[in-house]
Amino acid sequence: MGQSTQQTTHSFQYKAVPVEHLYWHFLAYQHHLDEVAAIRDLQGKNGDVARTKLQSELGFSTADYAVIHTSATRLTTHLKNIDVKTKTLLASAKSSGSGSSSSVHEQLKALSAERESTIQAEIDTINQSLTTEQRAALKAYILKIFSSSKAVQQ
Repeated sequence: MGQSTQQTTHSFQYKAVPVEHLYWHFLAYQHHLDEVAAIRDLQGKNGDVARTKLQSELGFSTADYAVIHTSATRLTTHLKNIDVKTKTLLASAKSSGSGSSSSVHEQLKALSAERESTIQAEIDTINQSLTTEQRAALKAYILKIFSSSKAVQQ
């Protein structure tokens, strides 16, 4: 009554996700499914449903999909090692009070570059092992399932 109300509107701007990061999430998900399958196998249950979920959706043979299982494991391991290095660097910088030093920033940039090159190396390995049609099918699947149309090619 007599008071003006101010209406606030919120708009969200989505930042496009690089296609390489969608592959990373795809491989991380495959690694998770492989871990779930291994646990089911240890419990005497059939782990193949989890292990082959994405493979089945893509229509790839076991032999064609093997490189993806290997890449998923290798990428996950390597990225965990980079994360450990990053956390160690940040903890060391915090305890020494050098958190804002240019040396720490340069080391963080190097670790970030290592992360990106590791992801790209796995994508390259996968793409080299697949046919042109399989590469196209995999990319289309990843864009459809993981991007929600937010991906950009870099």
